[in-house]
Amino acid sequence: MNFNPETDRYTLTDVRSAILEQTNVFNKNDLIPVPCNPDALVMGYALKLGGQVFPLTRMIKPDDLLDNSKNTIVYEQDEKLKMHLLNMFSTGNSVDKAGEHLKSIMCCLPEIDASNLSYDNLFRVIIMQFIDAQNFDVRAIKKSCVHIVNKDMKIIPFETMNIFYRDDKVEYLNQLRTEIPV
Repeated sequence: MNFNPETDRYTLTDVRSAILEQTNVFNKNDLIPVPCNPDALVMGYALKLGGQVFPLTRMIKPDDLLDNSKNTIVYEQDEKLKMHLLNMFSTGNSVDKAGEHLKSIMCCLPEIDASNLSYDNLFRVIIMQFIDAQNFDVRAIKKSCVHIVNKDMKIIPFETMNIFYRDDKVEYLNQLRTEIPV
């Protein structure tokens, strides 16, 4: 392998910039940090209708999505909208659930027949930073909002999968735990 972690790393900013350079569908306001872990996770949504793609994320003001004092998502005026947006923009949505929430949000736009919308009409871009030994960040892992259930039914942060839990790494991790005094 010829990967040099100091010179060959592709950051979230690099990926976001490359997407913006390669397509005219999204602009810089369409790919936004995910509130639960803005340093490691970026997303954007678009609606596919009649052979065209319409970015959805730009229609929501970032200030409505982010409350920087709490680093969370807030929707204070409309509880129903709050739940639909939270559910639609969740990274943990199944295909069916995302389609349902899309219909609910689009129901009131006059030019859109929301009853015919499905997940096939939704285009979601998620950019997630991978963590390895060279860029290990405990703070980012503690803020992780994407998890994997491993074969032992343990929930682990996505960011730690490759570094601690893939293949024979679990055995090595357990060995290290026995060597470190508690």
